[in-house]
Amino acid sequence: MPLSYSVRLVLFLAGVVAAVACERKEVSSLAILTVPRWHLSDYVFCPDAPPLPGAYDPPADKEPCVRDDFTVFKADGTYVDDEGALPCDPRFPQARRFAWRFLAEGRELAMWYAAPGQAQAVERRYKILKLTPRTLVLEGWAPAYSCKVILTYTAL
Repeated sequence: MPLSYSVRLVLFLAGVVAAVACERKEVSSLAILTVPRWHLSDYVFCPDAPPLPGAYDPPADKEPCVRDDFTVFKADGTYVDDEGALPCDPRFPQARRFAWRFLAEGRELAMWYAAPGQAQAVERRYKILKLTPRTLVLEGWAPAYSCKVILTYTAL
């Protein structure tokens, strides 16, 4: 006895729903970037050149007030640069908000930043070398040294 059109349609739709439910979902770059708090765990200035005196001070050797800093990216295109539990200078805000956005179809990151006491935020562009739920690695330009810088962030 042949199945009716409606029974065949229901079976077909059930198969489609089951296939979609079993399909592996890719997590978007936005979702990965905006979930954790990011901590600058390492950086390298001028990776293609001989070491520069004073150009590298490992994060572990920094003052405690610097080591506890973190960054939080928000889905609304802003990020928070937070001083952590130990602010370095009480004259400056605990947390400051700046803008960010993806460029080059998510392969680059533009961030606007102003150092404490600096009036105008400037745009910094970074190539995203790695973005996983635990690690963010960016390559950018260090104007003070006129060379590349590699920044490695770890999710907290």
